[in-house]
Amino acid sequence: EGHTNHVNAVACYDAGDRLCVVSGGYDGTVRVWDGDAGGAPLTTFDAGNVKSLAIYGEGDARRIVSGGKGVVQVWDAVAGGKPLLKVKTAGGVFAVTWYDEGDARRIVSGGQAGVSVFDADAGGAPLLKLDAGEVRALTIYGEGDARRIVSGGKQGVQVWDAVAGGKPL
Repeated sequence: EGHTNHVNAVACYDAGDRLCVVSGGYDGTVRVWDGDAGGAPLTTFDAGNVKSLAIYGEGDARRIVSGGKGVVQVWDAVAGGKPLLKVKTAGGVFAVTWYDEGDARRIVSGGQAGVSVFDADAGGAPLLKLDAGEVRALTIYGEGDARRIVSGGKQGVQVWDAVAGGKPL
């Protein structure tokens, strides 16, 4: 209950004293629910059409990443409010994920315009663009020099070297 249209994405995180469930959908909102208190609402963000969600960080630095119609946004899961970061994209975003690179946080989006990697700590500066066709799913694996981005979509499943400038593997 609470959303007024289809829910397209869900994620969850352990807030220490409770399980938090995050949902986003066509009604233009991202909602955070208390999973241990019968689904009591905690926070609502006006996010536009949401098609994907990811969670990163811990404690007071917990962040929610949402992707949707032409935008990737990062939200403070604890304090709420306006987006901490808003990056416009070429076309819809169907998948979001993230990874750490040293002391920096990277956000990866996949959608109608392929795969894009942004620097979450530098105002969403673009770092990498992968010509992956339309992407519907993303995941990250590996660390350091062996970091890989895996995309799935109209071009099938593709593996990319995230370190060597997005070289297709």
